[in-house]
Amino acid sequence: MCRFYAEGHAFDYSEPWSIDELKFEIKKLIENNLGYDLSRTLDEIRPTYRFNESCQDTVPQAITAFLESTDFEDAIRNAISLGGDSDTLAAITGSIAEAAYGIPEWIKDKALSYLDEPIRDICHGWQVFTNKSK
Repeated sequence: MCRFYAEGHAFDYSEPWSIDELKFEIKKLIENNLGYDLSRTLDEIRPTYRFNESCQDTVPQAITAFLESTDFEDAIRNAISLGGDSDTLAAITGSIAEAAYGIPEWIKDKALSYLDEPIRDICHGWQVFTNKSK
């Protein structure tokens, strides 16, 4: 939904949705169609959240971390702030946030700086490939 609507590809809208409209529609769709309860805030989740490898106790929290975010970095920080299986939470939240906000260049540059040259070359090749397919 983030890629489709945030980038203006929806057939029933001439303009891209605002981030607030997008978050409202995502929340409504997930609650209505998938049965997840997204009514709890991060502040309500945080005191009792513990490590849990099940999707039922990870995915809704990751989605909430995105829904309460203001940008990509904030989404990741929200997810990590919950504790528990924080790397999984951040991975799920980050995937959603990237589609909605994009990733700031400084974060991309910093992440790439940790990789050795052969892996950076693979990442560059993937970027070239995906840009050709657009």
